[in-house]
Amino acid sequence: MLLIVNSMPKSGSTWFHNFAVRCLSLLGHPTPHVAVGRHVTLNDYANPGALSGINLERLLDAARSQTFAIKAHVPPNEELLAALRTGAARMVFLIRHPADIVASSLAFAENRRSRNDDTPYNALHLPREAADFVAPWVDQAEAWFAAGPPAAIRRYEELYESDASICAAIHDLWPETANVSARAFDEMRPARLSEAERDYLRVNLRIRPELTPDVTQTCAVWAQRLGY
Repeated sequence: MLLIVNSMPKSGSTWFHNFAVRCLSLLGHPTPHVAVGRHVTLNDYANPGALSGINLERLLDAARSQTFAIKAHVPPNEELLAALRTGAARMVFLIRHPADIVASSLAFAENRRSRNDDTPYNALHLPREAADFVAPWVDQAEAWFAAGPPAAIRRYEELYESDASICAAIHDLWPETANVSARAFDEMRPARLSEAERDYLRVNLRIRPELTPDVTQTCAVWAQRLGY
């Protein structure tokens, strides 16, 4: 089975995908890089880029004999929707209040620049730049709402409300994880993470950008479009 953690940017998908991989590993399933081998190119976050054409075909082929989880930031397309509707893949799409995504994007950009880490966020210095960066993903999220089931849409705010809500979400994505989610969750507590992993998680606690009134208003309009 191909499991897909899809999302708007800065909506908790990296942590949740890592949690999914940890759960699957405890069940004896391969990591995504091992599962796809040389057939599909995944980045360090297990993101293959496009989920269509030969990319999707090869991912689904690899998932016929094993279960693994990838990460994505993609809109719906007919090939992907067909895979979800036929049960060849399962997906969760994470959304977050747009104002928090914009602020988090700015914080992440500042953090990555300070570490000389080249990312698409590095060019974001101002709230309006970050809002323009986020805008296409608002349209993308709306497209997933319009696509309807079987894509499961979850709010960041509800997903990360409690330990129980996180575990419930992974159980919905792949019920088999119910037997190992508590152990996997315990293994991912901050005290067990590397310093680099803890730094990644603490970005929004240390850096708190303020949005300009015009960007705040833009985000409020976007939030209404996403049901907030």
